[in-house]
Amino acid sequence: MTKLGRPFTQAWDAAAKKMRLFAGSGMSVVETEIAWKSFPPADMNREDKYSPPDIGDARRYIARDIDVIKNICYTIPMQAKLDALKKDPNDYRAWNNIGILHGQFGEYEKAMDAFGKAAALKPLYAPARTNIGTVLMLRGDYANAINSYEKSLEVDPDSVIARINLAKALYEKGEYEKARAEYERVIAKNPEFMRLYAYLGGKKQGDKKSGGEHSPGGMWVFDENDDQAAGAPARGMLHIKKMGTSRILALSGKVRVEGAL
Repeated sequence: MTKLGRPFTQAWDAAAKKMRLFAGSGMSVVETEIAWKSFPPADMNREDKYSPPDIGDARRYIARDIDVIKNICYTIPMQAKLDALKKDPNDYRAWNNIGILHGQFGEYEKAMDAFGKAAALKPLYAPARTNIGTVLMLRGDYANAINSYEKSLEVDPDSVIARINLAKALYEKGEYEKARAEYERVIAKNPEFMRLYAYLGGKKQGDKKSGGEHSPGGMWVFDENDDQAAGAPARGMLHIKKMGTSRILALSGKVRVEGAL
């Protein structure tokens, strides 16, 4: 599906919504060339041959669209938060949210620096502690991630995000019984997490077939005053909001963009 004059993300979102209408119907995805042999576009003659786009053009179009996405989802919000710091260099909330933006684009060192500044300005600021744990999770440092999440829960024991992150870190470290215990504490009050992370409560050790999305990443905690919802998934890449169940994946340099399923 294409949407002339619009970014490919919008076209893929529209295609995903169309696909969902036929879920369970047996419809499959085939290559354009194969599909056009049976169902040629109305303005294409039978004699016409399908020609793939020039690879150079394709790369330029993808790079252009990634630049648009990065500008909307990184450059503009980052500048807004930097402007907030100019007004108040001690704005720990701004530092926390700057760290999340860095982390979403895989800039882990910058993210840790920003979260560290937020924690230094407000030592009992739980979101920064949780987000430090999430960066550690993305690095595969589960032992220190667990320690960070536990410190966050000492400050805010009711934090659902910190506790589910703790469960995920324990699971990745192989401490399945402890992971299940933390998971059960979460779903006791928040049953909606059962669908997302059912594997954490698997009947046997390491059971990933119990359901939910198994991902070694944690979730970011945005400040309650930020314009983004708390509990955004984190996999070291930016998750485009409001994309339904569509998946967006593109690579250009160090930028990786993916829509959450």
